Amino acid sequence: MTDLGVLADERAVIGMVIDYADALDSRDWEAFRALFADQVMMSSDLRPGNPVTLSADAMVTRVRSQVTQFNVTLHYVSNFAVTLDDDGATCRSYLYAQHVNTQENGGGRFVAHGTYIHTLQRGPAGWLISGLTVNLRIRDGEPPAPKS
Repeated sequence: MTDLGVLADERAVIGMVIDYADALDSRDWEAFRALFADQVMMSSDLRPGNPVTLSADAMVTRVRSQVTQFNVTLHYVSNFAVTLDDDGATCRSYLYAQHVNTQENGGGRFVAHGTYIHTLQRGPAGWLISGLTVNLRIRDGEPPAPKS
């Protein structure tokens, strides 16, 4: 692959991670689903029993049930480190995520700092996320109990 091809792939992979955060916060579940391969390996230190492989639809349902417990969320991603390997890629990024409820909804917030590791596979239509690992280093507040 040419240097320009590598740069284009790196940019596309980073774009997928940014689109992940944007779809979460805009609660655009159709766009969120479109980011994933049919099967997704998910691991998070917020949930016991990791890692787990889920259908993309089940992944969306799981994430949606957690995110929608808050009125507003903002997921910031930065410090992207992309590794390309044939038709696969890994992107490690920093995350800073705020989850806030309005006073009308009981107030409260949960703030998380840590890293995402997105694993992606190249398909005929472009890159798709096939794995996601969430490692939190700093937590402020408590997230709601996980829903199945």
